[in-house]
Amino acid sequence: MKSRLQTAEMAVKVRVITLIENTQGERMCLAEHGLSFYIETSKHKILADTGASDAFLENARRLEVCLEQVDTTVISHGHYDHAGGLLSFVKENPGAEIWIRRLAGEEFYHKTGEREKYIGIAPEVMKLSQVKAVDGDQRIDEELFLFGNITKRRLWPSGNRELKVKKEDIFLQDEFEHEQYLVIDEMPCGERKPVLFSGCAHNGILNILDRFRELYGRDPEAVFSGFHMRKKDDYAREDIETIEEIGRELSRMKTRFYTGHCTGEIPFRILKRYKKEEYRYYISSLSEDIELFSRAVRGHWAVESMHWHLDVTFKEDANTTLDKVAAQNQNIIRKWCLSMLKLIEIRGTKMSLKRKRFNISFAPARFIEELMKI
Repeated sequence: MKSRLQTAEMAVKVRVITLIENTQGERMCLAEHGLSFYIETSKHKILADTGASDAFLENARRLEVCLEQVDTTVISHGHYDHAGGLLSFVKENPGAEIWIRRLAGEEFYHKTGEREKYIGIAPEVMKLSQVKAVDGDQRIDEELFLFGNITKRRLWPSGNRELKVKKEDIFLQDEFEHEQYLVIDEMPCGERKPVLFSGCAHNGILNILDRFRELYGRDPEAVFSGFHMRKKDDYAREDIETIEEIGRELSRMKTRFYTGHCTGEIPFRILKRYKKEEYRYYISSLSEDIELFSRAVRGHWAVESMHWHLDVTFKEDANTTLDKVAAQNQNIIRKWCLSMLKLIEIRGTKMSLKRKRFNISFAPARFIEELMKI
């Protein structure tokens, strides 16, 4: 994924900085398969997950985030890519409380056929004196709330089928009872505007949102979460239809969605068709200088304009090619054609690239000589 949100500030006075994610974002930052957020509220400095290693600590230093001031740490679930850096963090900040589900200390594996890989957390984590083991829903204070206990299985992520918990040398399906979700329940000007944080949404984003509505009677103001749709293999038609169904349901909400990590590039593009203005990558972190930020935004859209042309001129976003090699080859051809279209002039008339392509298609032989000169 192209992770672009590292700093976000919302009207509800919540500041979010992505400390680690699957892609680099800022050139000065490290990347790994993992996730970690630094969150500031009016009352707290929170660390939500710690990535797979201590790389998030180095990013925090480069982004000038002082993790020694963190007072609350929340671990979303018991996988290494969300708690792998926790022991390193404790050495730098031994005073922060650590809120984690009691079941997060079990043995978790990724199992495909005869191959198995341990993906749980270090056994020492649950023995830390700072740990506050959570069993059910947990109110930390008037601003912070944790919930879990998701029982619905509607459109459950298919990738979960390979994720197991080992009990007495037997591999069982992981039901993700060790997953929890953080709600920051700010009330600016007396109006309740809760913000929801989830690590991977293994229990299914729709099921998590259903439980949220049971608790709050409304949709969240914003959601920060991976959607666990990313696949190493090609996407089957069933996978695409599931993502589309989720997209249609989320499109009916006014909630802003910030996603990355385990969502995946192809699922992101599919979801964006349904709710173009409300799905965003984790944006890149910059200092709070408006001129610097403006240059960064313009620089980003200088690249994004090419993506816009690929969609409008060549309908790239509507392409459902599932084979990764074929999709990459098509993308290269489209970019080459896009460059050619920009260089070709038709009778000195200004026209859109889409219209120019349409005109050329009637008599391509007329433009062969001009194309050969290019």
